[in-house]
Amino acid sequence: MTAAPTDLTARLDAMLAALAASPRVRVHRQKRRSLSERSASLDAVVRDLAESDIALHPALQRCWLPFAEYAVHWESASAKDEVVGGEIMVSYLYDVASNETDLITADTPAAQQAVLRGLRVIDDQPQGGNGTLAGIRLIDGTLAPDTWFFDARRGLFALELNYCEYLDAMITTKGGYGWQYLFTEIDLTHRDNQNLQTELRRLLDFLSEAFPEDDYRELRERFAKRTSHRK
Repeated sequence: MTAAPTDLTARLDAMLAALAASPRVRVHRQKRRSLSERSASLDAVVRDLAESDIALHPALQRCWLPFAEYAVHWESASAKDEVVGGEIMVSYLYDVASNETDLITADTPAAQQAVLRGLRVIDDQPQGGNGTLAGIRLIDGTLAPDTWFFDARRGLFALELNYCEYLDAMITTKGGYGWQYLFTEIDLTHRDNQNLQTELRRLLDFLSEAFPEDDYRELRERFAKRTSHRK
């Protein structure tokens, strides 16, 4: 029986503990529901998916999470802080594969429709995300590792992350709202994205100040790249 990577479990729990311990954070909701003994192994993930004729891409087998559900919703606590917040809600890969999305509207571009038909949610923000979620795709019966970010206000974005890298970045950013945009090709200097630029700068400042033990240099470099004027 192949166990789940213990470092991911430990890092998620350490992230939650850091949020709960910070005087600058108010945790509104948290949930940590472990899988049953029957499902708590990679072999079980593969078995459960196979029963639905779904294969798990090998890249996903390195970083699956041993939780039926793991969720946290937080906001800045101090009136002195500009309001920032974050949210994570991840679930068992079998449930991810089993739940189809319904995100296509009459205004959805044809190219995005093709992606959205196969999109399966890996991380949701139902409390405060304003219509945002992240997903991987079910392609020809296989769960693929590439990740996508959907924002009802702005559309669909390919992320520069595979599933394992997504989980890593999610933990580092503590699920801060909009962090996924740092891994897209979005131009934050565009007038339509000025509010988003402000929100991301505010998030990075807050994380750096509230959690000085964590290294946010790479995220700041990504932010700088997306806020530099392009020719």
